[in-house]
Amino acid sequence: MSEKPDEILEGRLFLSSMHPALNEDVLKAHNITHIVNATNRCVPNAFEGRVSYLNVDLDDAEESRLEPHFRRTFDFISGAEDENGQPAAVLVHCMCGVSRSATLVISYLMMSETKLSARQAFEWTKARRSVVAPNPTFASEILALEKVLGYSDTRSIEVDEMVGKNYHTAKANAAQARQALDSMGGGTSTSWGCVVC
Repeated sequence: MSEKPDEILEGRLFLSSMHPALNEDVLKAHNITHIVNATNRCVPNAFEGRVSYLNVDLDDAEESRLEPHFRRTFDFISGAEDENGQPAAVLVHCMCGVSRSATLVISYLMMSETKLSARQAFEWTKARRSVVAPNPTFASEILALEKVLGYSDTRSIEVDEMVGKNYHTAKANAAQARQALDSMGGGTSTSWGCVVC
């Protein structure tokens, strides 16, 4: 539970796994007053009433789509203010801080006044949190957003560059584990969104 959030934009935007979101001391140390919880509520909004929350309810699965959540996440981060009306620090997290939350942060950077291309936003985020790796669907949605926004980097990025090198191996291993657990009667397919990053 001692993990610190990674600072994406100085004093303003942080990215992490679930652990910092459950540690009030960590939140206070970084002046975080707003949280985007992208865990499909597997992780509770632990500080309701003291922290403002936006819940993005979906699993980290290739069937899931994050694009419908880009605008409201952008609006939540952009509109976050502290008690003095100044821009507030926002934490975006999922279970592992790898796929869902990273995709939301990348989309925010692309939509904000920084106007970063998909490559620039991905590289900026990965330089600050090295484990960033959107799943293939989320990576495709990032590229689609770039087209909608009407700008691109001359060094275009491919889906495979954003997806982690071990994604397909990890996916196959997770499927085997899920099948073994299900055959023992210890789990259901619908419960697995809480353990995928």
